[in-house]
Amino acid sequence: MTKQEYKTLTYRPTQMESNGVGKPHEALEVFFSDFTVEDCRKRLWELYSHWIINHERQGTEHNEASTILLFYTHTEMLIEAAYLLYNKKKRKDAAKEAAPLPEIPVLKPDETLVSITPDETLQQVIQAIVKEALPERIFLINPISDGQSGENLQLELMVLLPETASKPFDEYHNSITAACKDMASVKILIRKAQEVYSFLQQGHIFYSVVCTDKALVYSINTVPLPVPEHLPVAEIREKAYKTFEQDTPKCEAFIDGARYYLLTKKYGIAAFMLQQVVEHLLRAVIASLMNRNVFTHNLTSLLQTCRLCAKEITTVFPRDTDKEKEFFQLLNTAYVKARYTNDYEIGEYEVSILLERVEYLQFRAKEVCTKKIEAFGQSVKSSITQ
Repeated sequence: MTKQEYKTLTYRPTQMESNGVGKPHEALEVFFSDFTVEDCRKRLWELYSHWIINHERQGTEHNEASTILLFYTHTEMLIEAAYLLYNKKKRKDAAKEAAPLPEIPVLKPDETLVSITPDETLQQVIQAIVKEALPERIFLINPISDGQSGENLQLELMVLLPETASKPFDEYHNSITAACKDMASVKILIRKAQEVYSFLQQGHIFYSVVCTDKALVYSINTVPLPVPEHLPVAEIREKAYKTFEQDTPKCEAFIDGARYYLLTKKYGIAAFMLQQVVEHLLRAVIASLMNRNVFTHNLTSLLQTCRLCAKEITTVFPRDTDKEKEFFQLLNTAYVKARYTNDYEIGEYEVSILLERVEYLQFRAKEVCTKKIEAFGQSVKSSITQ
């Protein structure tokens, strides 16, 4: 800017540059092409310190000095926030050109679900379970998605055992898993039948949604499933909502920390912060829907449990390609390796991708949890009116 141009600058309290309004990302790109964040901090400090020195000589009032300090602090934060937005778009554009990852599928309600009528593979799995455990009832926890078959078929089943079943659950689980290993990917939840019937009477969200006549795929018990007569549905739902929201402040703090450490290039600590967000979100979903407090830092284990109560959110980390597995492994090992070892390696690109995934998980977890809680209310209402 020339001296003459400088003199033509005027104060415009209500006017914005049309270029900045119409093309904000281009404005950010031009700005950060000329100045780094450190340049901005340095020049902002020079302006502030120059003002302090001059106005101390003139005896500036305390209130005005406090206002200027507040303005300086917020301006510094504004520059950092603008840089994060600029850098996020820059990374996203570069990722699309270099090595685009598959888009995360966002399923609309009932968009890809088909009838839960058992197919041949499901029938084979049921026969294997009956042979190994002699169950009283079997429920299909999640409907079979369209297009799943053979090795791609995932089955989540709840197996209710009679009171006469005497072996530990682990023995039943191991024998069933071994019998079904060549048929499909099978996840089994084993419970005693009378325990589940009691939970149904109490209005347990998870069991009330899963254990319905519609989801029943095997039964030797001719007695109808228990139907609660008087349930404080509103209270149960409110408690579930509050349980999920309890860890929201922690998640927000961790993700803010991840953004800060990404900005300051401390990528290992940023990955640890993101691991904590995922851990707390998954635990919140499980606690809200299943009324279970799961204490583990292992994200694989938490996702396996979520596959039972909120399978939709597990697609955020699909782990269906080598690249996806690598990204998830970086996140899962960050709890220990990013803090206690020197061989944990992660870069800006990986942290940026994980940050976007975790931000999406925040949205998806709340969305799915809300739908499951609402489905509980509808399930109870439907069972009572039948």
